[in-house]
Amino acid sequence: MPRLVQRNVPPPILSIPSELTVNILSRIMRDPHWAHSDYQLQTFMLTCKAWAALVRDTPAMWCTIFSASSPSRAFLRAHIERSAQLPLHVRIGDFDSPFDLSPILSVAERVQSLELEGPSRDMNVLVEEICAPENHGRFGALRMLRLECRVYEAPPDVSARPARIPDAFVVRLGCLRSLRLRRIFVCPVGLSELQELHLDRASYPRWSFASLLDVLRACPDLTSLLLFATLDNRATARLSADRDSGSVPLSKLAKLMIYEACDQCAGLLTLLRIPLKTRLQLHPVLLRTASQAEAVLKPIRDHIITSVNEQRPEMLMITTLNESRFHKCSFSLISPKFSLTSGRESSPDSPVFAIDGYGESAGQMHEVSQAVLNAIPLVTVSELEARAADLPPMVWDSIVSALPALKIVRLAADDTGAGVCAALRSCLPQMGVREIQVCVPLDLEPYVVRRPWNGPTSWVQALTGLLTACRDNGSCLACLKLDAVTLNGLAESERGELKELVGEFGELVLVDET
Repeated sequence: MPRLVQRNVPPPILSIPSELTVNILSRIMRDPHWAHSDYQLQTFMLTCKAWAALVRDTPAMWCTIFSASSPSRAFLRAHIERSAQLPLHVRIGDFDSPFDLSPILSVAERVQSLELEGPSRDMNVLVEEICAPENHGRFGALRMLRLECRVYEAPPDVSARPARIPDAFVVRLGCLRSLRLRRIFVCPVGLSELQELHLDRASYPRWSFASLLDVLRACPDLTSLLLFATLDNRATARLSADRDSGSVPLSKLAKLMIYEACDQCAGLLTLLRIPLKTRLQLHPVLLRTASQAEAVLKPIRDHIITSVNEQRPEMLMITTLNESRFHKCSFSLISPKFSLTSGRESSPDSPVFAIDGYGESAGQMHEVSQAVLNAIPLVTVSELEARAADLPPMVWDSIVSALPALKIVRLAADDTGAGVCAALRSCLPQMGVREIQVCVPLDLEPYVVRRPWNGPTSWVQALTGLLTACRDNGSCLACLKLDAVTLNGLAESERGELKELVGEFGELVLVDET
């Protein structure tokens, strides 16, 4: 009888070469779903002893120091010691209490990116520690600096003044490529290599607009610019004086975001010379009249037309929100590769063009929307996505009628959907919509609290009326898609009626978006 030889076959998880395992784990750590978790390495190390040893002995796995709360001194020191002498990337977000930053400061020469976000008072203490005289010149390898005080504090710390980054510290940041500050004062002199500059008004409270323009002129390689301010009664006078100083060429700018008063927004757009492919996101503070919309859009009308014709956006996204006594409506043109309603990559944060409008009444909101729609070429738009709170019916009528090539409509199962359905029904004779998608309302912004979805409301009746009109008028509508939550929220009779209506001229598709 032959002798049996027992062999120890390693489990599949250990049969992968170490180099490939490290590569896979590194990719997982960079994935957006994992990038904001400070338990990544612990999860890997608890999988098995082999992975624990591999992660512990691989310095590249410890170069990124991320914590979603105030990190302990031991946590920081463990990353620093195990990362050997490799460059460090530090990101500590949304901390609620002060913490000891000295381990990071002790290796400041190795820090390539530093991102901190927290309450104003604690952020001010950390900024003072970072910018202490003994640290001037030690952050020579720093390429990205993001220091942001929390926007919404409960209760707000009104006694905390914006911290100041000294000029002597700034001029020693020769390698800095990205500077993003919120409620922290700075004068970015000598940073000619900057490619990304994000500032709010607290970052330049004592600047004149001429000083701001001088800073922009000194950064010819900017690819992303964000300016966030508040209303300023002296804006018009300052801008009229600064227009004589000449325009600012930003030939490499790919993304421009302006959160300014209407006058300042219009003035900046007059002064900045930007490429045709620059993605514009304009958020004029309380743009409430058609004349204000025309003033903001007039300086860039040719830019919008040329940019849209070249990039050919396929989707118009309408996001609405009721803010106290105002209706807010955001218009975003999204290019094909960023379309949300197809299976392609989605990035609503990078539209070809976006602008906000406000209105105290239905008539005012209609005038603002009409002025915006008149300034935007919409001939290439074949998809409409409507989200969040409701708008007056006349606004939806003007939006739908301005889209001659509309093929796909994505709407929410709430009053927004009812308004869009009513508008589609009124434009039925000339409409070429082939597909309607209905889903549970989604939150575009995490800090906005909206009414939860509690089952069908008026949108069911509006959709039923639209489908009936499509059947009676021989519409080209061929497909109605409902997600699982929306379909399960319908009564049995409503579900059967929708299936019967759609079955006479198209198909009902259940989409699982979990």
